[in-house]
Amino acid sequence: MSTTVILTAHPDGITGLTPAACVDVLVDTIDVGVSTVTVWRTAKGRAFKVRGLVNVAAGSAVTVVDVEAPIGVESSYAVEQFDALGARINFSAPTTVTLTGLAQDEAWFHDPLDPS
Repeated sequence: MSTTVILTAHPDGITGLTPAACVDVLVDTIDVGVSTVTVWRTAKGRAFKVRGLVNVAAGSAVTVVDVEAPIGVESSYAVEQFDALGARINFSAPTTVTLTGLAQDEAWFHDPLDPS
């Protein structure tokens, strides 16, 4: 079994959750022996921990909506996996997604701590 990352781009937001462009991140089929996970997003050579998926207890699956994903840029997501003692086991294979770009006369302004 291998940890799987499933990404769904929502360029028009998610009704009832956020009007902002976002990526739904689902970490599924987590490897045996993994106790906690941290999801990383890499875009244009810069890596960031995904808010809401840092040192999360690994159950059967973990998920979050990433409202900080860049628009019009390919992003890759990978899962850093840790054992019960906090030692890193490995990284999952990266999965990529691109949010479609905005029209030239559009811009998004939102608070990532309250994206509604």
